[in-house]
Amino acid sequence: NGMRTWLESFYARGTPSPPIVVHPATFEPKYAREEDGCMRYTGCAHSLCELERLGALFRFSSEPVELSRDVVTSGEIACVTPYEKTTRSYRKNASGAFELEPVCDETALYLKTEAGLIVVSGCAHRGIVNAVAHGMKLTGSDALLCVIGGTHLYDAKPERLERVVADLKTWGDPYVAISHCTGLERGLDLARLMPGRAFFNNVGHTWTFNGSELERTKRD
Repeated sequence: NGMRTWLESFYARGTPSPPIVVHPATFEPKYAREEDGCMRYTGCAHSLCELERLGALFRFSSEPVELSRDVVTSGEIACVTPYEKTTRSYRKNASGAFELEPVCDETALYLKTEAGLIVVSGCAHRGIVNAVAHGMKLTGSDALLCVIGGTHLYDAKPERLERVVADLKTWGDPYVAISHCTGLERGLDLARLMPGRAFFNNVGHTWTFNGSELERTKRD
C-alpha cells in the first residue's frame, strides 16, 4: 500500500511520478505454500493498470540501472553462495498448475561512497550475502560500509548465521541495519555476533554517514 499512497500524492497534484525501476516479473502473480498445503497469494497488492492510472511511470529492466553516478539498481542478483537457498515461491504455469519460480525480481539498491558500499536490500529472498556480493562486483567496490533492509534470516540456523556474518566481514567491518524478514531472535543473534555494528532498523529511522562512522536518529 505504500506505493499506492506515494503515487496518490503525485496524482493529487496533477504531476507524474518519477520513473520507477522494476523487474519485468514484478507484477506476475506469486504464491507461498502454507503448512496445510494451501496456496497463499504473495504478489503485488495492486495491479500494473491500477498504478499506471495513478500516473506511475515504470521502467522495466532485468539489468542494473544507473540512477546517478553513485547509485545503481542490482538487476537480477546472481546466486553464488552454496548455503543460501532461494525462497520457495510459486507461480502458475500455462496449464494452471503451480510450479517453483526463481524469485528473479528480487532487487537491491547500491550506493557508492568513499568509505565503502551501502547496500539497501529488499527481502533478500536470494540471500543477503548474494545481494552484497553482487553489488561489490557490479560497482567494483572493495569495502562494505553498511547493509540496510531485510535479510530473510528469520529461520536461519546458528551455523548459517555465523557463516553469513563471517562472509560479510570479508569486506570489512560493516554496519547491519536489520529490518523485516529477520525476526527478533535472529536480529538479537546478529547483534551478539556483530557487537556495536548490528541494529534494528524501523520506520522513522534516519541514517547519517560521516565517512565510515554512522549516526542514527529516530523521529518521534
